[in-house]
Amino acid sequence: MGFHTLRLLIGVLTLTSPAAHAQGFPIELTTELHDLDVVVTPRVSTSRNVNIGTIIVNNTSNSAISCNAVFRSGPELPARRSVDLAEGEKGTMMFRARRRVLRMTVELECIPNPGNKGSGNK
Repeated sequence: MGFHTLRLLIGVLTLTSPAAHAQGFPIELTTELHDLDVVVTPRVSTSRNVNIGTIIVNNTSNSAISCNAVFRSGPELPARRSVDLAEGEKGTMMFRARRRVLRMTVELECIPNPGNKGSGNK
């Protein structure tokens, strides 16, 4: 049990036009997974007016889980997202920044939740 930090520099995922390319921004992901078998994938979508950070959580453990994330980007207020996932389910949490993003940090915590039936998408 402990914090695992992944520093990921995500490249270009979305193009604004054939002539102009959008540039990605780094996502610093800190996870507290409580020894659960969870696969976390960060993604970035950028264009001229849109900056979206996404965390895809895949519950590969043998029980249901609840995950909470806090997205932070510059001077904007932190955005809190949560998802409940049954065993084998996959869920997405995203944050659309209203300003230009230089760097985004995401704190993710997943805990066992045996009474949960899930709400993510398979």
